[in-house]
Amino acid sequence: MPVFDRPVRSSSEEPQLTAGPVVQRRNARPDGPVAADQGTCENPGARGPRLVFAYLRDDDQRPASAPEQMNPKVYLETTIVSYLTAEPTSDVVQAAHQQLTREWWERRDRFVLFVSRTVLVEAAGGDTEAARRRLAALERITVLAATDEAAELAAQFIRAHAMPEKAAVDALHVAIAVVNGMDYVLTWNCTHIANAAIRDKIERTCREAGYEPPIICTPEELME
Repeated sequence: MPVFDRPVRSSSEEPQLTAGPVVQRRNARPDGPVAADQGTCENPGARGPRLVFAYLRDDDQRPASAPEQMNPKVYLETTIVSYLTAEPTSDVVQAAHQQLTREWWERRDRFVLFVSRTVLVEAAGGDTEAARRRLAALERITVLAATDEAAELAAQFIRAHAMPEKAAVDALHVAIAVVNGMDYVLTWNCTHIANAAIRDKIERTCREAGYEPPIICTPEELME
């Protein structure tokens, strides 16, 4: 089960980020326990995946126990909160994504929701007012730590060509969810994450590394 760390810190070099308690990594091995108005914190193609992983990693790793959660655990990738809080648009596809995201959000009590510091950093980028809405929506959601374990798995995704190097941050999202034993990764990133052409490669890489992969899907696919 996940374990909790201290709340997210802020400094003069980082945006003010507020959310639920930070969760430290969970060993998920079998033998052991932005679309609409999105801002991004790094350019993976310019800096390289390892520098991106180092930038987004949580340095403080002081675990304490947390209660076992019974409902399915869902990791919210940044595009979810982007569509959830975005202003209305005349673009038919984006408008449909916004509506589906809001319908799913109204039913979110069926799940235990998680984000990561990576999500918070991305959500804090871009337009100030849009960033405020995104962070407000995430305020009470538990934050998963981006650890060395997650960074290494993200690097494995890229080495295995499951995800391209330019998608280093996307790889880190998936890796954080995997090592923390999430049941689902919810995203509207259909280029590098919720993509049938690469999903098998992601799952194969997870299993080869000793992890059980989560189900990667969009809000439309997680409706009941």
